[in-house]
Amino acid sequence: MHYTNFGIIKLRAIPKVGTAREPLLLKNNLQLSGMDANWVAIISAGAGGIAALLARRMMRLAPTRDMISVNFGMIFLMLLPAAPFFWYFEFSWLAAVLFLLAALIDVAANIFYYLTFEKLPAVTASAVMALSPLAALALQPWLTPGFHLSLLNILGIGLVVGGLILLARGSPNGGVAGQRVEVKARHLAYPLLAALLFGVNVFPVRMLIANQWTNPYSFYLLRALLIAALTSLVLRPQLGWLSRLRAVKIGGRLLFVIAQWLLLLTALEKGSPAVVKTLADTSPLFVLALSGAVLGEKVRGRQVLGALLTVAGMALAVG
Repeated sequence: MHYTNFGIIKLRAIPKVGTAREPLLLKNNLQLSGMDANWVAIISAGAGGIAALLARRMMRLAPTRDMISVNFGMIFLMLLPAAPFFWYFEFSWLAAVLFLLAALIDVAANIFYYLTFEKLPAVTASAVMALSPLAALALQPWLTPGFHLSLLNILGIGLVVGGLILLARGSPNGGVAGQRVEVKARHLAYPLLAALLFGVNVFPVRMLIANQWTNPYSFYLLRALLIAALTSLVLRPQLGWLSRLRAVKIGGRLLFVIAQWLLLLTALEKGSPAVVKTLADTSPLFVLALSGAVLGEKVRGRQVLGALLTVAGMALAVG
């Protein structure tokens, strides 16, 4: 076998499926079971909850369309120094096509996500986005038939989605009390499309990682670069607001975003896509717990009910 090295990138003649070679520094010693993958997904949600709390201050710095390219560009730069140690991509045309498919779906989902929060109140946007696990649930029997979900698992996913909607509707940060915000029906297409695409995208990503054609680090590194580049072309962000101090603040939050996504991608390798996606989307539960315990924010009745439904659903989903 002949390898050609271009910096940190290894290109190889098209390999046979299933013969991926693991690099010495990144040999997969985790060997997660399905249950372990579920716990990793829950930890991912916890990291996402911290990132979401920190995002409250970040949203005041610039419009959302100006933030997306900066966020992903900084993620790429923060991950890049580790590339000599963790980079791994077993090149084949199938792997390349799957990566491009996953990355393009992700780009579209992120653009719709940011447009959602430009056009809709956060409370409405978050409630619709909570439907994302249902897309993964609907597609799992066809795209990953090896994972069987019982009726209790399906009920659990449904309870989590319902609980997340209640958490979103009860959020005190979703709008201004007493102020009516007009919601146009056509704008609801943005969160619906974002939720659908985020749910669909777990399948090509899982295929790449489960077949060991790449690893979570390498996929996330390339994903960040591609999203930063394409969103810059589509959204044309203004960067005059960015300063060194603001970059440091954004970078601190992005550490938790990176942890959230690397844990999610790791969990996808062995876990049920629908269950892992559902558990990883429970970040609002951790936001509620942290904002109440650390920031002293008052928890409303609807949020308590949403939290109880979410926890009950999580227990059933992994059962």
